[in-house]
Amino acid sequence: MDFSKLKNRFIRHVNLPSNLGVIEQPAGRAVGVGQCGDSVEVTLQVNGERIIDIRHLPRGCAFTIACASAMTELARNRTLEQALDICEALGDGIGVAVDVYHVWWDPKLRQQIERAGKKRVLAYHICDWLVPTRDLLNDRGMMGDGVIDLPRIRGWVEGAGYDGFHEVEIFSELDWWKRDPEDVLRTLMERFEKT
Repeated sequence: MDFSKLKNRFIRHVNLPSNLGVIEQPAGRAVGVGQCGDSVEVTLQVNGERIIDIRHLPRGCAFTIACASAMTELARNRTLEQALDICEALGDGIGVAVDVYHVWWDPKLRQQIERAGKKRVLAYHICDWLVPTRDLLNDRGMMGDGVIDLPRIRGWVEGAGYDGFHEVEIFSELDWWKRDPEDVLRTLMERFEKT
């Protein structure tokens, strides 16, 4: 192997990291912290089953910066299944967010959640898919208002061993954001118990 090419790529990733930054309204977000204390925050956007945008914000040494930069290049345009392949290749401490809005329709969803298990499912995001949907980003439904089988997916996620937060993401510029916040919170709590 010609290590000079590898050295050049490493230096490029350190000095000019790819995909540096944070996505303001991501479909998924995760933070990994290494044994040394270095950390990487990763945010991503998904369209269908593909990662269409991914950003990273590393805090640490040159190796952390280079690895985060290379990882984002590898992850872009990947499916949940492919993302899990990358996670497994990278080892412990890396995982995925199961965001129902972006993956509910995937025929391999249960299989991939089981594959990810407690070790790789790092976040669980819930809302509902409205029919019709007026805006793909900012017309998410309150749980129970749409077509996603949330109890079933929750069962898969919890059955895989995930016991973390269930993050409610109601991006709803046309409906819920216009309502009284106390009513929104009350409805959210009632619906959360059922889903």
